Amino acid sequence: MAKINRPKTIAAAHKYLAKGNLKRAVKEYEKVLKDDPSDIRTKLKVADLLFKLGDHEKAVRTFHEVADFYASQGFLLKAVAVYKQVQRVKPDNVEVHLSLAALYEQIGLVGDAIIQYRDAIGLLEKSGESLRRLKVAQKMLGLDPDNAKLRIGLAEDFVREGMLDEAVAEFRSAYDALRRQELDEESVVVAERLLYFHPDDWDVAKDLAAEFIANKDGLRALSRLQACYKVRPNDPEVLDLLAQVFEFLGQPQKAATILKLLARQYDRTGLIRERDEIFQKVLALSPGDKVAADALQFGSAVPVQSGAEIVFEHSDSNLHEEFLVADEDIGIEEPPEPPKPVAPPVPPAPLKLVVPPKPPEPPKPPVPPLPEVEELDVSDVSADDGDDFSSNFEERTLIQPMVPFSTQERPTFNISDINIPPVYDTKAEEEKLYADVPKELLDDVQNLEFLIDVGMTEDALDLIAELRAKAGNLAALDELEKRIQQ
Repeated sequence: MAKINRPKTIAAAHKYLAKGNLKRAVKEYEKVLKDDPSDIRTKLKVADLLFKLGDHEKAVRTFHEVADFYASQGFLLKAVAVYKQVQRVKPDNVEVHLSLAALYEQIGLVGDAIIQYRDAIGLLEKSGESLRRLKVAQKMLGLDPDNAKLRIGLAEDFVREGMLDEAVAEFRSAYDALRRQELDEESVVVAERLLYFHPDDWDVAKDLAAEFIANKDGLRALSRLQACYKVRPNDPEVLDLLAQVFEFLGQPQKAATILKLLARQYDRTGLIRERDEIFQKVLALSPGDKVAADALQFGSAVPVQSGAEIVFEHSDSNLHEEFLVADEDIGIEEPPEPPKPVAPPVPPAPLKLVVPPKPPEPPKPPVPPLPEVEELDVSDVSADDGDDFSSNFEERTLIQPMVPFSTQERPTFNISDINIPPVYDTKAEEEKLYADVPKELLDDVQNLEFLIDVGMTEDALDLIAELRAKAGNLAALDELEKRIQQ
């Protein structure tokens, strides 16, 4: 195809613009673009005209092309400026919000990236795109990993979608974040929810039992320790916690039996001082305990009978099902006593510790499910072009969190090379700017203003020089040139 006469085609486009024939002007500009697709200035002009003609979809696609070009060339700020123009045209375009979020993340404006992700999540919620919304939320959490409230909400969303592995992962991350921030009460609630879906999480169950013991809630601690004991019956920390629970529940004989098992674990591993300290505790709880007395006297623990175990028995059928183990009898097979020097050894019968049960305590109410996390509401978010991207970071974070955000400071960034257009109080003020502009140049001056808005200062200065050559000094040109220098 033969090359077009570029100056003549552009002049024809200007002529149609002067007559108000925008469609014919677009056709002329499209000829220019077909001849030179890299003419970004003309492409921006076409996008602006398409928007004025009401062809918003095509305008958005054209703006996207320009922004993608700038981003690919490393001109991230110009790409941001163009996408902001797109948001004026199509504020409910999810792809624009996601593109802006990615650009802000590259620039280092984490707070602004979170805002764009939040807006995208709100739009996806309205359109019913649940799975995509969850994936976007996960991206956003990558920027704010300690936002426990958002993680909890995301976990509950995964539960509703039947994605339990993902839900467990988010509950665990929220739990870890709350523990790091020493928010113990909140972490207990999240831990209960996590263990409901993943009861074999040994570390969380153990930590939860320790928290219940600290809060004098023996029955709930015992229920969690039962699960821990089944997984690791020889773990010293679990045995120590079990002994504390039984002592707290007023069952010293059971506590003493658990402590003897713990002492033997220490004896096996050569922790003699710790072993003897435990046997001293046994004697404090059960002064007549021969096993502990002999061990302290002869300096060694009695060998443990193979297969000795703690048996958790349930006898109170009225106890609330939340408490997996109640304050009832626990049968423990006791290892045989050492043979006496004189008398022949007598095989011992298994020891059954029976303590008169205390009157059952009223059942505690079940741990309620986590409160519904309020849905992300983006109705009050406005893409104000007058925002200062580098200020008010704390006020622009995602949501008022249940827990504090991380203390990571938002990086400072100077975005002064994007000129934010003024907001005219009245149409008269806008008309005043163009009062001395000849009608045939009005469209060019408006195009000039657009170039300034998106940060294309070099192109804008070239156009100012071109217009001055045609029309001399105009007040509008002086005003727009001042805006570039600001």
